[in-house]
Amino acid sequence: MKVSALLGSAALALVLTATAYANGQGTPIEADVPVQQPPVAAAAEAPPAPAPDFAWEGFYLGGHLGYAQMSGDFDLGSNSCVPFCEVQDLDSSGLIGGLQAGYNWRSGDWIFGVEADVSAVGISETSNNIVLNGVPSTRPSSTLAMDWKANLAPRVGILAGSTLIYAKAGLALAGVEVGHNTNSGSVYSSETGVRVGWMAGAGVEFELADNLTGKLEYNYQDYGTETYEFPSFRIEDEARAHTVFAGVNYHFGN
Repeated sequence: MKVSALLGSAALALVLTATAYANGQGTPIEADVPVQQPPVAAAAEAPPAPAPDFAWEGFYLGGHLGYAQMSGDFDLGSNSCVPFCEVQDLDSSGLIGGLQAGYNWRSGDWIFGVEADVSAVGISETSNNIVLNGVPSTRPSSTLAMDWKANLAPRVGILAGSTLIYAKAGLALAGVEVGHNTNSGSVYSSETGVRVGWMAGAGVEFELADNLTGKLEYNYQDYGTETYEFPSFRIEDEARAHTVFAGVNYHFGN
């Protein structure tokens, strides 16, 4: 009886073990072995943040250095020569240098602003070659000089990447001196005053550093015609200037 019970128990254990293998459970030893998981891919690094746009908006201050050419149609007249009988063309050139300041507003790729500049100018021309009653002649000298100039103008430009291409037009001022010797050449009479006219120009401005830009600009200035009255003669002068310069600006809004 006991033998039969033992045999029955052994048979039942074999059946249960076979059933466990059939169900894929394996042996108890295999169940204790940890299952190796496939490696997890490393998380992809986030792309670097794009560099912020240069802040063109706001106030800026800078300096410039360049070259100017001034030309003038210089006509002289006297009581015996009406209206004018002596004609001279006085052209001169020289270096300029000064400061500029302005303010920008931005709308998309468009930049709107206003800019003022002032320059010291070292231009002076003296000529003895004149035309007297239509005949070339050599007479006492006449002088045309410019000591300083200033412009105040709105400007508008469009961004092409990190470069601003712009145009401007507005008010032009200059300190101009005109003078002439009498026929004897012993007395020199001159008059200095502020000439008022208009200007137009264009340029490019480009990023150099976080707050710094460089610029190249051309300006044309027309100071109109002015008549100066002296005791024995009068001068009518038409003055113009071309300037080209390079500069740098510091932008406080960046």
